[in-house]
Amino acid sequence: MYTTLAEKVDPKHTALIVVDVQNDFCHEDSPYTAGRGDLGPIQAAARRLNTLIERARNAGALVVFIQNVTRPGSRTEVQLEHTLRTGSNSDPERSICLEGSWGSEFYVVSPTEEDLVVQKIRYSAFIRTGLEELLKERGIETLVMTGVSTNTCVESTMRDGFMLDFYVVLTDDCCGDYSPEYHKGAVTNTLLRFGVVATADEIESVWAGVPASVG
Repeated sequence: MYTTLAEKVDPKHTALIVVDVQNDFCHEDSPYTAGRGDLGPIQAAARRLNTLIERARNAGALVVFIQNVTRPGSRTEVQLEHTLRTGSNSDPERSICLEGSWGSEFYVVSPTEEDLVVQKIRYSAFIRTGLEELLKERGIETLVMTGVSTNTCVESTMRDGFMLDFYVVLTDDCCGDYSPEYHKGAVTNTLLRFGVVATADEIESVWAGVPASVG
């Protein structure tokens, strides 16, 4: 049992999960972000995350990029109804994060050959992706959660991770949402039910004591 932050984020058994840091969710030129208000917190989280990713690699933690994609036929009637009802896509003729499009590309952050890239078609990165198996076969026990948006895809992935018996650490300043209230709600849910919350500085301070990994 791991009870301290240092034990939980030991890079030998930790994966840094980078959720949906993509143009369609973060870039001001995306039709999807139009009318969503101030993108500053999301973009600031992405920039801070870039440093955390480098620290994770240096410490030897696994880095996993989650990439939301839309493919022909991948959106069900349930999803389409939700989009129409909530108006969550400002351009109904344009699929969000269409596979191979500019919108699906990563924003600010970029995977290397040593990182894993897992594509998903649902909020949770554990749904029909094989992510659980990829993590467990590498001995991963802790998920350091980051990305966009805090209360939707990050929280959905975090909840499923907890239910699959991974320790969860939500990185407060490396997650972003379109509303401060949404972000705060996800942080509260984490503390109440699913894991612990830490800052990037706190996690990096643990990793700083680990010798740099050899490629």
